[in-house]
Amino acid sequence: MASGAGGYAFSGLSGSKNLLGDIASAGMIVSVAVALLAIKQRNLIWLGLAGVAMLLDLYVVAAARSAGALLGMAMGVGALLALAPLLAVGKAVRGWLTGAVALCILAAGLSSRWLAETMIQMGAQIFDKDPTLTGRTYLWYRAADLIQEKPALGRGYYAFWQQGNMDAEGLWRYFGIDERGGFTFHNTAVELLVTVGWVGLILFAIVALIGVIFLVKRFVERPSIALVCWISLLLYMLARTPIETIGVAPFYFSTVLAFAALGARLRPGEAPAAGPCLRAEQCGAAGPRRLFGGRLGP
Repeated sequence: MASGAGGYAFSGLSGSKNLLGDIASAGMIVSVAVALLAIKQRNLIWLGLAGVAMLLDLYVVAAARSAGALLGMAMGVGALLALAPLLAVGKAVRGWLTGAVALCILAAGLSSRWLAETMIQMGAQIFDKDPTLTGRTYLWYRAADLIQEKPALGRGYYAFWQQGNMDAEGLWRYFGIDERGGFTFHNTAVELLVTVGWVGLILFAIVALIGVIFLVKRFVERPSIALVCWISLLLYMLARTPIETIGVAPFYFSTVLAFAALGARLRPGEAPAAGPCLRAEQCGAAGPRRLFGGRLGP
């Protein structure tokens, strides 16, 4: 268990309630994708397993008391359920509807301040947290001064949260973090501006935008439940960027997941064929199996 201003929250073996909520929310999206594929294939065993996984994921997210994970999960699952039916429509219809969804996402991105305030209010109402979401507003207040000092290139990648840096030491002491490590500004844009400045933020945004464009293009041309799942995971993480740091920390769960989703277009869900079966005509009518696209189980 982890304690904070809002009381106790379930952290499990991860040691962090936010990380546990992140893992469970991503697991919920994957479980819903597996359930949809099981329904399509009328596989009751996998449908039952996915149902049990969804119940466990929902319990963990609620017990972790993570407002960002809960709202992000709702958006990710909603996107998954909205995009999955588009697999059965024509390419032109899918393209138009996908464009409409993209415009909605762009509008949400431009309203990031409103989205952050919504998460703060939801955290205060549902999880009985303080209105600052455990001090995030003070973090952003201090970050504004740090960004103003070095706006172009920032203070260097991962150069801020280092022991001996007086600014970081002050924030650790303010929040009672005795181990003096493992902390962020809990906002992706703010974290990037402090560490790598506007230049780094723009480059980061360009890479993410290119990955999203190619992923959506692949979905319009050759849709599959796998691509729908990856797009939903991206939307889930996008919804959490105003109050969490996503895709910045190296070798971290959300970072690996984010760049795996951005690179999902490079391989359209095809799993390597076993043995000498390298082409569809060599494997029979079914062709090579696909991730979330072939049969579940043997």
